[in-house]
Amino acid sequence: MPRYLQAGEEDRAFVTIPGLRVELWRFALDIAVSTVYINRHNMLLHVTTTSETPLYQQIIDQVRALVAAGALAPGAPLPSIRALAAELAISVISVKRAYLELEHLGIIRSQQGRGTFVASPDPERERSRLDAMVHRGLSVAAVDAGYAGWNAGEFAAAADQAWRGRESLSGPTPPQSTSNEDERS
Repeated sequence: MPRYLQAGEEDRAFVTIPGLRVELWRFALDIAVSTVYINRHNMLLHVTTTSETPLYQQIIDQVRALVAAGALAPGAPLPSIRALAAELAISVISVKRAYLELEHLGIIRSQQGRGTFVASPDPERERSRLDAMVHRGLSVAAVDAGYAGWNAGEFAAAADQAWRGRESLSGPTPPQSTSNEDERS
């Protein structure tokens, strides 16, 4: 028979499987929170069903952050879609959607019959992604400049000024590669 919680009271349970530890919380406010510790991957996922952020997006955001922080190294295995869904007590569809989006972003890769792994950085894909971001930003800036009444020369001058001032925003730029002739001189 389930026990009803009083206001402010919480109930906590742990489930441990080799390499996996799940922590379930239940609060009097009917907040369902699941935390999965995947010890062998050094991965911690925490989802809550009462968040305004969809469950699949919570997974995407957290996996991206773990990869960016280096907590998940390239080649590190991830739990299967079904295993993660079961451990987080959420729909397989939510986890599948998160994994598909992460794969589309180039953060993870799936190999049929082998599993899902953190992807190795792909310099071409990253360059393509950054190029697309720059073009989007320039397009928005060009539209804004047009609304402000700027002509193409004024826009180009502002872009040039922004280019020269980029070091103050992002730190020193990496040195340009030199040709072999420059190195011999």
